[in-house]
Amino acid sequence: MSVKELRALLAPVSGPGRCRIPSPSPFGRPVRLTVGICTYDDFDGAWFTIASLLVHHAEVMRDAEILLIDNHPEGPAAKTLKGLSATIPQMRYVPLTTMRSTAVKHMVFPLAQGEVVVVLDSHVLLAPGALQAVVDYFEERPECRDLVQGPLLYDDAVTVCGTHFTAVWSDGMHGQWAVDPRADDPAGEPFDIPMQGTGAFACRRQAWPGFNSRFHGFGCEEGYLHEKIRRAGGRTVCLPAMRWVHRFERPAGAPYQPTWEDQLRNYLIAWDELGWEPSGILEHYAGELSREVVEAIHRRVRVELGRPFAAFDGVVHPLPPQPRNREANRNKAEFFDESIGAVPSSVRGVPAVAHRDARVAALLTYRRCLAYAALHGWRSVLVTDGPHTLGQLTHEILKQAARAENVVVYRRPGGRASADAREPLLPSAVGYWDRAHLQALDALPATPKAAQRWIERHGSLGVGLARAVGTIAGSEKPAAAPVQ
Repeated sequence: MSVKELRALLAPVSGPGRCRIPSPSPFGRPVRLTVGICTYDDFDGAWFTIASLLVHHAEVMRDAEILLIDNHPEGPAAKTLKGLSATIPQMRYVPLTTMRSTAVKHMVFPLAQGEVVVVLDSHVLLAPGALQAVVDYFEERPECRDLVQGPLLYDDAVTVCGTHFTAVWSDGMHGQWAVDPRADDPAGEPFDIPMQGTGAFACRRQAWPGFNSRFHGFGCEEGYLHEKIRRAGGRTVCLPAMRWVHRFERPAGAPYQPTWEDQLRNYLIAWDELGWEPSGILEHYAGELSREVVEAIHRRVRVELGRPFAAFDGVVHPLPPQPRNREANRNKAEFFDESIGAVPSSVRGVPAVAHRDARVAALLTYRRCLAYAALHGWRSVLVTDGPHTLGQLTHEILKQAARAENVVVYRRPGGRASADAREPLLPSAVGYWDRAHLQALDALPATPKAAQRWIERHGSLGVGLARAVGTIAGSEKPAAAPVQ
């Protein structure tokens, strides 16, 4: 995938007067290890974390990459952070604006080149030997699906102050630090823990269970992530040698302000995904916020998760090239009327591909929508012709999906025809489950010339897409027939 397309899918910019966002680094060669660092206007923290990796873990870093994800590439640190990638050969810089959340750590995994992935906050330093211990752990357990973490040290870099969290609610957070004496010896054996802070953790890339794509803002990883790992057949362990220190203090203040409303929303979404009873969340937050605010947020979450398309990790639709504000506002207002008054965070617009042949543009744009879902590590996606279609979808329509074959096609009555009137209508929405969109992505052409040949071979964009989807579904005829 080209740098230009990576930029369009991960950090699109629209409108006059926007800051110039640095270009992402291209994908590199496969490596044994990826160390992912997520940052938000924290140049000093990111610089020292990177420098420590190169100085204190040089032997491991010879076959590793540093993946720096900048979650505020419009900010003052972006240009300098990008500049580091020009002088550090194993570093990749990726600007990311499609989500703003501590859950951006999820993005390290779909973008990583390494088989083993270590994720660090941009103000975390690993003790000497910690990174080698992580690599050794996974090499000794080649099939494991574990989440590996280590003891947090006090500022003296000697005393252990936290090996895990206990499941106690406090100050708007699920979990309190606790210490297991088995971590006092750095050479000690790994042991199971219920959960731990996510300033530093490691997991095999293929075993990563992902965060809910609806999270935004701060909080909710602890406990939720650990339960998902265990349900997927992995252990959540403390590796005593994976010792780390964390810069908590910020005398000048953090560049972002976490809100308890965001945290509460994330917890409610997470507990719903896991099938857990939310009464503990609601009772705790009622003591921190007003009960009326808590109940209002709970209602909004229930409505959002009750929508038919909430079964998918996300919804993607094309945005016209350089849309006029009036047209964009009209489409947005139309969706407001047809839905419940707000565009959910799981609905994302993807910049359309411009081309003089409308059929080529449509085909490449559709492929770009699939690439967006792939880059964001989604397991399921609903690709629509626009947010207006979502108001037409019902639970009954989605129940008619060929769910066993992982694909459903829906054509909205009265939906738009393609530029070529001889072609059949394109499906207004195609849903993919269980990563079936990755197969569709591989089946579709990536360049204008290849797209033109593909359309000529199939006779029309609609027929070709139906055949591609049908092949994925395992039987052309059922999947190609629109669900009405």
